[in-house]
Amino acid sequence: SPLKWKKQLRERLKQHLGYPDPDIVNFNIRSLWKKKVEHGTIEKFVFASEPFSDVPAYLCIPKHAKPPYKTMICLGGHSKEGMLLSIGGDPDGPHIAVKGDRDYALQCLKNGFAALCIEQRGFGERSEPSVNGRQPCYQPVNRALMLGRTLVGERIFDVKRAIEYLYTRSDIDFSCLGIMG
Repeated sequence: SPLKWKKQLRERLKQHLGYPDPDIVNFNIRSLWKKKVEHGTIEKFVFASEPFSDVPAYLCIPKHAKPPYKTMICLGGHSKEGMLLSIGGDPDGPHIAVKGDRDYALQCLKNGFAALCIEQRGFGERSEPSVNGRQPCYQPVNRALMLGRTLVGERIFDVKRAIEYLYTRSDIDFSCLGIMG
């Protein structure tokens, strides 16, 4: 049946990615701050993805749209700024010039979309010091491999947990949920 092969494929993909299978933990959400910006509000918070792994995030809510909000999950890439690029820099500091239109969350707000920006493992606030001049992903990649996982699998798991967090909210339109980064 069509559903059977999809389920089998999904399980094999999870196995090959070294996808985490941890005990599910409560989100234990901790709000750090909330700021008004030109096109809405940005709240910085932290949620638990799995035991001993917290995910910093920004939830951006547009002021020119009504709930439930069309929503994008924004993933920053390889940079020391990480998810900070999505909101154009520290809201209390100067706006940083973001090359390549990577201020995803600000663009979402301007266009009436909510945005959830999560800090991926090995980037931004979750980056680790370089070892012997190697890339910052070197340590997280090797740690994941020693646990029988991959860093890609762990990052995908964090996105899954972010989506599960969004499902706890009543102001999100799940018929229009996307991801970019």
